Amino acid sequence: LQNHLDRDEDNLEILQELCRIGFKHSTCHESIRLLTILAKKTPVDASVYHNLGTCYLQLKEHEHAIFAYRRSLNLRSHSPETWHLLGHAYFNLGDSQNAQSAWHEVLNLSPGHTEASRLLNSLFEDTLV
Repeated sequence: LQNHLDRDEDNLEILQELCRIGFKHSTCHESIRLLTILAKKTPVDASVYHNLGTCYLQLKEHEHAIFAYRRSLNLRSHSPETWHLLGHAYFNLGDSQNAQSAWHEVLNLSPGHTEASRLLNSLFEDTLV
């Protein structure tokens, strides 16, 4: 697929398939490279920015993750999973207030989201100690 993409850089089908494969099977650095190319070609695809955020989060590049998740949410604000991961990125930067806000939004969108409830309870318990 990469050889085909090298010959036809504008072929979105090949690029999207490479991103899918890369996201599942290759390094985050390679996925970020491919997703960044795809983001330039499809700037209104929220899932591309969500996946970029996830790669950055795995690499502990939390500021980049926040930027990517925010971009995704600007395009698709009703995604509990994106809000959930945004909360993790904020929390990992030590920003408990924004993490809490993100996890509250998860519960607004998906009231039964047990992980967001657990994380919020954990934050609350930590403030009591």
